[in-house]
Amino acid sequence: FVLMFVSLNLNIPRYFIERHLGLQELGIFSAIATLMAAGSVATNAVGQAAAPRLAKCFATRNMRGFGVLLAAIVLTSLGLGGLGFCGALLFGREALAIIYRSEYSSRQDVLVWLMASSGFFYLGSTLGVAMTSVSCFTPQLPLFAIAALTTAIGCMALVPSQGLRGAAMAILISAIVQCSGGAGLLYNACRKRVNVTIPGCAMAAIKQ
Repeated sequence: FVLMFVSLNLNIPRYFIERHLGLQELGIFSAIATLMAAGSVATNAVGQAAAPRLAKCFATRNMRGFGVLLAAIVLTSLGLGGLGFCGALLFGREALAIIYRSEYSSRQDVLVWLMASSGFFYLGSTLGVAMTSVSCFTPQLPLFAIAALTTAIGCMALVPSQGLRGAAMAILISAIVQCSGGAGLLYNACRKRVNVTIPGCAMAAIKQ
């Protein structure tokens, strides 16, 4: 069900764009959004590679090791998002003209908004991997449901008036909501883990 809401959240903007703006605008948006999706391949790979070690650190109560590794993959996600945003801001017009056609260069604003979303989008993916590593499963369902609902409300309010830029803004808002909720769930899981009392015999075994 979590993966269902993740997939739905990614496609909600396309439904609103097709209904309010037509298939041509949908094609343009999908093409530009592909550039944001390219970075998610790297962040997902890093997150999946780190997941077993995160789970091991959490299981053995090595919260320092857990925090260091989590910080590393979080900074990687934010770094990729920051590079994408700066690139879109400085070279977005030229990049769109080279990758697609010259007509796309006029949609640099859409690319900038999507790349601004990418940092939070990548961070949300990283936090999702971390939540799975600490066995925080059930709370992810309402989180991603709220993120999808946020996207739908944002698109409903912004796409008719702002067009493709409004869809990108809705994605940004939803990504921020997802990151905030994921960070809260992860913090709560780690706090509970630290505060759980360990029996004396188990503590002795851990020390050995």
